[in-house]
Amino acid sequence: MSVLPVATTVLVVAPPTLQRQGLIATLAAARPDLLVTATADTRALPERLRRDVPALVILDTSLPGLPLGLLVEQVRAGCPDQRILVLGGNRLPFNLSRLIGEMGGGMLLARRATPADLVAAVVRLIGSGELRTADEPASTYARRRPTAEPVSLFSSRELEILHLIAADRSSQEIARQLFISIRTVESHRRILLEKAGTRSMIGLVLQALRGGWLQMA
Repeated sequence: MSVLPVATTVLVVAPPTLQRQGLIATLAAARPDLLVTATADTRALPERLRRDVPALVILDTSLPGLPLGLLVEQVRAGCPDQRILVLGGNRLPFNLSRLIGEMGGGMLLARRATPADLVAAVVRLIGSGELRTADEPASTYARRRPTAEPVSLFSSRELEILHLIAADRSSQEIARQLFISIRTVESHRRILLEKAGTRSMIGLVLQALRGGWLQMA
């Protein structure tokens, strides 16, 4: 069996725009060990995933064609452990936000994120990674690939506020403890609900517990 590794592959599924080229260039510069490929053909995506088994799929919410929620479901149906990074805004459709929140190895990143944020998200999702050897079938690699650990949808500040919400702190109490305004706390609450795809604080906490983003003592 050959010991030469096949480069860890990241598949970018996005329209052929300047933004996509910038994303690819950013990853190539920061992580030259990654093989970054791209496509805008969502119809052929399931077959390509079965053939190539990329370590990470980056999906852009501006993709034309299939609804993104359906596309994510198709990707996970073909490979339940597939790591996915969704690029979009905070205001995603309710069902898509929930779908991303529920799946292990899934993460939402805002398009306004910095290049450093993008690289950090990719590194976190891929982890240390296992490289497939040159003569190892993709199907074998897929079976032995470790299940992705839950990855948070939220920033460190949002997680901080989420823990305080779960501790039954009011907006006023959170504002005092974190030395921020009540208006800022309320803004974070709205973003937390949108990212988790829930309509209430109770639903948010339950979703966070299920997703592994929150652990109660």
